[in-house]
Amino acid sequence: MSLMSFQSDALRITMEDTGVMMSRFHELFLTAGFLLLMSGCAPSATRGPGDRADSPSSWNTETLAALQYSSEVTVHHEPQGRVQVELSSAWAENGVLIVRGVFTPDDPDFHLYSCTLPTQGIQGLGRPTRIDVANPKEFTQIGVLLADEKIIEISDDVLGLTFPVYPDGPVTLYLPLRLGTNTEPSEPVSLKLTYMACSKQNCHRPYEGALVKIKPPPRPSSDSAA
Repeated sequence: MSLMSFQSDALRITMEDTGVMMSRFHELFLTAGFLLLMSGCAPSATRGPGDRADSPSSWNTETLAALQYSSEVTVHHEPQGRVQVELSSAWAENGVLIVRGVFTPDDPDFHLYSCTLPTQGIQGLGRPTRIDVANPKEFTQIGVLLADEKIIEISDDVLGLTFPVYPDGPVTLYLPLRLGTNTEPSEPVSLKLTYMACSKQNCHRPYEGALVKIKPPPRPSSDSAA
């Protein structure tokens, strides 16, 4: 066997091994992505020592939707973003504050991206639909961000990319928060909103970290010692 033939065979084997490794990596990546989609969006902060581990475990959107939310609703709307966000909050068990955000595109045939989408989108395209805490010292996220709509996938055949999105129309997100040690229940919550509305033909301007404040409703007396 010539040296050139030996090098060619070695290169072929290396390329085959690399292909197997890349295929396996792609499989693991898809599996991890699927699990993330199934479990909701990862919290932006880890659970603190004062948080009760069993608080968010049994929550679902049906349970959270049934809470008594404040009648005072904070509305965010940017003309160029063309998405209206209605924010309110309610107290759940164990002194957990639930922030509810209803994201509604101005145009009914526009969709919003999943909260599982990376912060900067995929190759810079798209933005996740998110509510995040802007004052984490006063309020800490203790569970995943939940959405009342199932995630679907849309593909761009030209770019060869697939995006996780919600169906056309509104989507409601629920954000569970724990008060800080020195935080009063009546203290306003500072939030950051991120979203981008698109149709099959075009997109509106994305907004990242738009700041809003909401005032929690009075805390039930039965929760005051929780």
